[in-house]
Amino acid sequence: MKRFVCLFLLISGLTAAAAHAGRSNETLVLEGLVSGGTRTTGLALANLAGSAAQCTVTLTDAGGAVLGKALTVSVAPRSHRYLDDVFAGFDGGGIGKARAAVSCTGAFHAFAVIPDRAEGTVAVIDPLVFPTKAAVAPCATGSKVVCFDAKGIVHQPTKATPVKRLSFALPPGIYGRVRMTLDVTVSSWYAPDQDAKHLVYWFVLNKNFDMLGMLYFRGPAASTALSRYGVGLTHPQKIKLVKPFKAVPGRTYRCENDLDMAAGAITINVTDTVTGEVTKLRGVANVRQLSTKAGDRLIVDMAFPEDKTPDEVPSYGWTYKDVHIEAYPK
Repeated sequence: MKRFVCLFLLISGLTAAAAHAGRSNETLVLEGLVSGGTRTTGLALANLAGSAAQCTVTLTDAGGAVLGKALTVSVAPRSHRYLDDVFAGFDGGGIGKARAAVSCTGAFHAFAVIPDRAEGTVAVIDPLVFPTKAAVAPCATGSKVVCFDAKGIVHQPTKATPVKRLSFALPPGIYGRVRMTLDVTVSSWYAPDQDAKHLVYWFVLNKNFDMLGMLYFRGPAASTALSRYGVGLTHPQKIKLVKPFKAVPGRTYRCENDLDMAAGAITINVTDTVTGEVTKLRGVANVRQLSTKAGDRLIVDMAFPEDKTPDEVPSYGWTYKDVHIEAYPK
């Protein structure tokens, strides 16, 4: 196992090009961790900086309860540490769907390794990113509406890092409306297939099954804006909205995904920040509310990886910034 970990770190961590590498004091979250039976969870930490780092690891169960005390791990410069069984002493009948939140005092990478001794398999869990600039607070003094912000540039896709994921813990409750905005600056289209889907955002509660909205641009011959959405629906069941839309390279577009379930509607506005022209995609919400529990998260993915799914292409050179989310309790 340790040989496997060292090899993986050499390839993905110490190159400093891991797709989910964290900056100093940023938090990476590893989800879906397990312990029990023939499976254990190991945690690999790579210090990508030229000086020693202190890393803090906090473990929580599926309901969000903290397991034991936070672990503090020292990692030498340009080196790694491997924690063989992070849930040792906690399982008592098995742990499932647990999380590890990791932060370090320098640039770092973290991933989980879950071997199954019975099956002879090893699963590798990559992290979600909690951006350093993210803030969670009421939208205004006295307001019950909850806001999340990741300000500034949050993603510029490259071959090393084609996709960025933001994850925000949504307080338990019943919500009648969820609104998300972000700005995207279109660069060049993907040369091998310019008219394929270039992802602006994938916006979900926890996973694809509860999709609050998804937006693609197709360029330049197709020239369309295409959205998918649907809560409690498999992907083939998702509702589709399509409008003619010509994204101009070099322009910045403000994209608003307003799922007003209480009003029974979804509106997606794409506004050209230069001309003020607005392209609107409108549909009918398929549910009237969202019920959330402890541990539920709003997730925003930006851009696609290359050569993974037909008709979905990367957005190299694009700029994604100023992600803002509002959740309205009923």
